[in-house]
Amino acid sequence: MIVFYFNRNGARLDVMKSDDATPMHAVCVQGNLEALKLMFELSFEQVKACLNRLDVQDQSPLHKYGFLVQ
Repeated sequence: MIVFYFNRNGARLDVMKSDDATPMHAVCVQGNLEALKLMFELSFEQVKACLNRLDVQDQSPLHKYGFLVQ
């Protein structure tokens, strides 16, 4: 899985893009629960730092996922 590959090679899971979104935002927008579980397993501390981080739309990753499952 790509999340595992990037993390294994030193990529951080809590880095932000120019729109303030993190990899966690991207995974939640896609509704990819397997990738989300893997992120928690790989680096709980980095993922925990992203849970309440807002992007430029003032949405957290959980907001993104919530919109998807409605």
